[in-house]
Amino acid sequence: QIEQVVTIVRDALAEAAPGLSEGILEDGILLTGGGAHCALLAECIEAETGVRTHVASDTMRCVARGLEQVIAA
Repeated sequence: QIEQVVTIVRDALAEAAPGLSEGILEDGILLTGGGAHCALLAECIEAETGVRTHVASDTMRCVARGLEQVIAA
């Protein structure tokens, strides 16, 4: 499963618009959700893409917090 996720991330980076991909290359990738808890996922993505990859501090609540901000806006 890790290989599938890494492939999807690599393909998404290759297809991203130039402005978006520049931002990702500069700021890195932030993993959220349950899959971010997989110990090797961030390491494998970073090794395959060369892009710094981080795990959010509270991965399970990131989506809820984002939705909360959208609703409040």
